[in-house]
Amino acid sequence: MSGRYLIEISTASLFDQLLAVISVFLGIFLFSRLSRKKKDFISLQSMTKALSNAAFLVNIKKEIISANQEILELLGYEENELIGRSCENIIAEGTETPLKGSQLDELMEKGISDIETALKTKDGRNIPVSISTAIIYTDNGTEKSILFIVRDLSDFSFSVKDTENLETLIEERTAKLKESEKRYRGLYESSIDGIASVDLEGKFIECNQAFSDMLGYTKDEILALTSIDILPIEWHDIMAEIITGQVIPRGYSDEFEVEYIKKGGKTLPVSLRLWLIKGQDGNPIGRWGIARYHRT
Repeated sequence: MSGRYLIEISTASLFDQLLAVISVFLGIFLFSRLSRKKKDFISLQSMTKALSNAAFLVNIKKEIISANQEILELLGYEENELIGRSCENIIAEGTETPLKGSQLDELMEKGISDIETALKTKDGRNIPVSISTAIIYTDNGTEKSILFIVRDLSDFSFSVKDTENLETLIEERTAKLKESEKRYRGLYESSIDGIASVDLEGKFIECNQAFSDMLGYTKDEILALTSIDILPIEWHDIMAEIITGQVIPRGYSDEFEVEYIKKGGKTLPVSLRLWLIKGQDGNPIGRWGIARYHRT
């Protein structure tokens, strides 16, 4: 057998195509470097063992003729236990895969890429893997072998079934969130207490109907105001002290008495409690407030 090879890589996803090309040509590079250094013949078997990915080599009789240390460790075999076996013997039982039967003959002709299947270890465990292949010919084209490049998916296997399950879970969680949002939105809007939120500059960003009714404004008018606009000047310093002394350090305030200015200019006594709003990074982004009108 000559030291020159023709390599045919099957159509692949970008990742597995690059994996196959890099793995095989790394082996050929090592082959050429070693042959020049030692001036002696290096076989396809030795090239397989030089690959960094788990790999094994199969002849046209479907017999494993070479296996590197990575595939031996993955499957738990000694080299002499694996060499000479049919490659069909290491495919997990009950696995639908083109690596068995007549489909394997087609594989020997066309190659495969990015096939998810499972290999059977010596002790009977099934290991999920992704397999790509490279068909290797001698330079005269009369002899052919097929190189199996194996990627262990044990830690990150994600099959189509897994994806479908995840999509179902997301749909269920989304439906629950929407139902919760609908339920709490109803409580928010039906509350007899005024509820509103402001950003860090005090600009209103949301309020319920009770809050706007309490002050005599429409919601759109409220959203054009700041919390200072509805607070009598004598309350400005008191409010600042409550925010800096209670809300910011502990996340909420005690309930306290304050006055609001209604749309017509009259003042309205309310009991108010404030809560700090934090963003995903944990930093403050605003405040919630619940105001209860003191009816006489």
